[in-house]
Amino acid sequence: MKFAAIDLSTEAFEKNPWPVYRALRARDPIHWSEENRTFYLSKFRHVRQAMTSPDFTAEYPFRASRMVLGRTVLDLEGANHQRLRGLTSACFKPIAVESYAREVIAPVVGGLLDRLVPRGRIELIQELAVQVPVLVMSRILGIPDEHAAWIHEQLRPIIGYLEDPRTSLEGARAARQQLEGVLQRVIADIQRDGETRNLIGRLAQARAADALSQAEMLQYLLLFLAAGTETTTAAIGNLFVAILTHEGGWQRLRRDPGAIPAVVKESLRWEPPLHTTLRFTTRELQIDGVTLPRGAPVQLCLASANRDEDQFDEPDRWKPGRPEQTLMSFGAGSHICMGFSLAHKELEVLLELALQRIDDIGLEGADPPVIEGRVFRAPRTLPLWLRPRAAAPEAAVGAAPLSATQGEPRNHGCPMMKGA
Repeated sequence: MKFAAIDLSTEAFEKNPWPVYRALRARDPIHWSEENRTFYLSKFRHVRQAMTSPDFTAEYPFRASRMVLGRTVLDLEGANHQRLRGLTSACFKPIAVESYAREVIAPVVGGLLDRLVPRGRIELIQELAVQVPVLVMSRILGIPDEHAAWIHEQLRPIIGYLEDPRTSLEGARAARQQLEGVLQRVIADIQRDGETRNLIGRLAQARAADALSQAEMLQYLLLFLAAGTETTTAAIGNLFVAILTHEGGWQRLRRDPGAIPAVVKESLRWEPPLHTTLRFTTRELQIDGVTLPRGAPVQLCLASANRDEDQFDEPDRWKPGRPEQTLMSFGAGSHICMGFSLAHKELEVLLELALQRIDDIGLEGADPPVIEGRVFRAPRTLPLWLRPRAAAPEAAVGAAPLSATQGEPRNHGCPMMKGA
């Protein structure tokens, strides 16, 4: 049985897509939507095939990301993709991420928690989930903290267009131009100071060696700011929803903090921050008897793949520590998210430091939180009550809320470049 259409714009789908995904997997896993002129793949094996096979490409001149950000590693293939990705891939390897955890993530998270926890109540999305990734990514890149709040606001029209291309492309491009102006000034400051240990310094060296153009450098930085903040903000909100809507979730973590990595991984499977990503067929091909013409747009339903009954036991249940290891939350193949280890580490450090400071925590109000969105999915607001631990750890130094930041040294960055 096939569906006539999928309408991703309905409020019902945006708030609860899971019944649609479940029905697609069972009855029409390679779905053609005449209304959207797009195929939808909902099964794990099909999504993984499209992420890893040369029969599918991310490159297309009119995809939303290229329309607003230009040509980036997100939608390039072959030698250009390898060249650009290779410029910074070392900065996201495990040894680098462990260094970020100590030198960047822990100071940011600890400083924010030390200001928020004593109040006994927080609005988690704006006061923590937004703040952590923007400050972390700014410091890794080499952008002073004083720009972080403004950068977050300037990204809103860009993220809005990526979420729904029916919104204003002109507004998104205007925001990009504003961001590029600030980034050019930051690049000039870093080059003047001779700083090479952060990501902007690394890219500036590559620019000086003609390894990339000025336009490519700005596009790369904009992609880092957009992709490195929005998905992590959503992931933090979804992580706390998962923990706090399952009875005893916080107290189980208090008793066994060693379960933090499993809790983070399962939350990213159960409610991933990004639900779909776009590919195009490079030739006519058949998948399970369905013909996909050459050049056909194909939406890969990452979130649906994460709940495929053929891949996961009891997929709709949140079960930290489940034996199944492979997720589609950050993609696969040559376009797997470069910063997925960094995102994991931000969530793990946040939970670790929160457990040191918070004895108990819960949802404010009787209504369950709503995770919503079309492409990026997260709660819009998440008010929480909390009870601080009697003996809090010594206050961390290094992060004020975005509205209060005064600038920080630009010496946090790629540990692979230290001493260069």
